[in-house]
Amino acid sequence: MEGDAIATIHRVEGILNPGRRPRVTVGAWRAPDAQGSLLKPGFGLAINHDKAIVVDSERAIIGNINMEAHADPVSVNPDGDWYQLAVGVDGDIAKQIESEITGAWQHHTFVGAASPPLNMTLPAPRPAADGACTPMLPLGRAAGEGDDASANRGFVALFTSARRTLRVITPDLNAPAARSALAAASKNADVRIIVSQGFLDGREALLGGTNAKNVATLAAQASQLGDPCKLHVRWYGSPEHPGLPVVGDGRRASHAKLASADGQATIVGSQNMDVQSWANSQELNVLIDDAATTQAFDAEFDRAWARSADALADACGPSAPPR
Repeated sequence: MEGDAIATIHRVEGILNPGRRPRVTVGAWRAPDAQGSLLKPGFGLAINHDKAIVVDSERAIIGNINMEAHADPVSVNPDGDWYQLAVGVDGDIAKQIESEITGAWQHHTFVGAASPPLNMTLPAPRPAADGACTPMLPLGRAAGEGDDASANRGFVALFTSARRTLRVITPDLNAPAARSALAAASKNADVRIIVSQGFLDGREALLGGTNAKNVATLAAQASQLGDPCKLHVRWYGSPEHPGLPVVGDGRRASHAKLASADGQATIVGSQNMDVQSWANSQELNVLIDDAATTQAFDAEFDRAWARSADALADACGPSAPPR
């Protein structure tokens, strides 16, 4: 692992700025309570699932994109074509996201560096820029934290507050709290959910069950807690083959994680609607309270919805387009 990390550092340095050696340090995540020892990678453990980049404490990207082959454009890597979503932010919210990353850094184990390790001390806050600001709130959860985590509570609050429309896209859907809140949301709002058919089914079955099983459970819960006529679920479909679900986690699968309510508020980040993300791993999302941003994400959701395939028969006939 150490040799691979240092080799990667040198390759990145050569691409970014040949002839110069910027300071680069690589750390390996470990859970805060692991007493200095690395956790073995694996599903169900207290892994770090955050996905964020912060530049100069001023600008950040937060979303669901890992630094892996599936995230590379297809022109570079034939398998790098998962469907992903992210958002760029700046100002105070970038500083708060940086604080989350810095906190995670305190729980790393040193792997390797091309030069002396970086001092990851959080810089002093800078004055906010003049002008109007978009209300945003970071929503995080520590590895192994329960449903009291702000990330979990943020999603539940968004779901239960929706009065007209609720849009959700997630690779997996088996977290009981998320599923129950979505079912209850259908009492007041038109709920549309895009899930990925068969995405990591073997792994997901170990905790909360497969998507097929949980879609059926969600429908039953909507009959008890909400209005099944307002619950609509589709399997994600690729632009190349509209109307056909992408099965599994291979080419053209969806890795996106997004929720929006009433055309006003959006949550985007790393968190799936599964047990792994709601009970085990460290997660980082951002809530954006802005109609223009939300409607831009809604438009992208609606394009994905239009090409996706029904996963749940409409209880009350064909549904109207989302409002």
